[in-house]
Amino acid sequence: GRELPQPLVGAAAGVAFYGSTLPIDRVKTIMMTQDLLKPRFASPVDCARDIYLHQGVRGFYRASLPTLLRTACGQAVALTVYGFLR
Repeated sequence: GRELPQPLVGAAAGVAFYGSTLPIDRVKTIMMTQDLLKPRFASPVDCARDIYLHQGVRGFYRASLPTLLRTACGQAVALTVYGFLR
């Protein structure tokens, strides 16, 4: 069969992995940056619910494009180098 180019496969793998973890990271970031004396959210579940209710699924991926682009580039290089070294 025909193989896909390693950089493309690496980029896709990186985006797939980070795409699946970005919602958790978004909730974590919001929880860590809220006011300690007057927290807006009582729990991560409360935070996730608020994001979903006010912004929908897209809210979990807000401002994630730079992260996904960086990951795609890094993983494309990493898999290509791995392929040359193995």
